[in-house]
Amino acid sequence: MKKDKVTIQVKKNYLISRRECKTLKSLVLAQNKTAKNSRVIFDFLEVKFISRSFADEFLNLLTDLDFQGIKIRLAHVSPKIKPLFALVKKRRDRIKKELG
Repeated sequence: MKKDKVTIQVKKNYLISRRECKTLKSLVLAQNKTAKNSRVIFDFLEVKFISRSFADEFLNLLTDLDFQGIKIRLAHVSPKIKPLFALVKKRRDRIKKELG
């Protein structure tokens, strides 16, 4: 079965709030009529900065979309932004481990 592919161009330079992730999720679901066997590419070409809040909520979004069978790929993520995603993920993993 062929997978549908949707590219979401993230048009903001600064992603600060959790609410911005909800907007991205709405865009994905609006363009993704058949959730199963689909792929979404988030294009971060224009993004210069993300906050920890955004990174945390974005990781929640990725988990939620994966649970729905939507495969995710990130494109054009700035070398300045990648470490923050990794830092937030590492912190989340540490908290999960502590909670058991």
